[in-house]
Amino acid sequence: MADLENEIDRNLQLLKGMRKLGVRWKPGHAIPTYTGRMTPKQKAEADKLYDAMSDKFTDALAERSTELIGERSMGKLTRTRRDIKRLMGGKRRHSGGDPDVVDVLFRVVKAGEWKGTVEAWFPGLPGTNDYYRDMLTYAHTGQHGSGDIDYMQQKTRNAKPSEYASLKRELESLGPEPYKLRVMKKMTRKHFEQRKAACH
Repeated sequence: MADLENEIDRNLQLLKGMRKLGVRWKPGHAIPTYTGRMTPKQKAEADKLYDAMSDKFTDALAERSTELIGERSMGKLTRTRRDIKRLMGGKRRHSGGDPDVVDVLFRVVKAGEWKGTVEAWFPGLPGTNDYYRDMLTYAHTGQHGSGDIDYMQQKTRNAKPSEYASLKRELESLGPEPYKLRVMKKMTRKHFEQRKAACH
């Protein structure tokens, strides 16, 4: 239990550091949102802090609104810390959520002809009927397509907020039905079940 407390303290300090730089963390997001007032230097510093956070902590933030972190109310901060501790400890309480919200992984191609290209991968949406191997993707060039999961895991990396901001805005403004996105860092078993259900 002491190790968990220390891990929470470490991650909360990183989060507070990001907020001081101007970062805002929206409810349901596993990746932060950088504001337009942030300078390139502030964004680079925030990227370093974000990379130092643990996956369990960012997953917990995806289930808990963290706009409370950094506010003056210690009562609110205490309640937030209690929820994060519960989520990081494995006692996860899932809610139905908004059925129109789509989970997305923003990834950057690491090498080759398309090095540096930012892509959106939708882990809960199949690209073809082969839901074991692929999922729906989207990029500035080529728009919607199908992507191989092994390729995503081996040839791409998680995009930083400053890298995927433009693509995210594009997806959220597509007509006639723009995406309502929840940014994630990794796939879960739930996403596999969603792809499977969509193909049956």
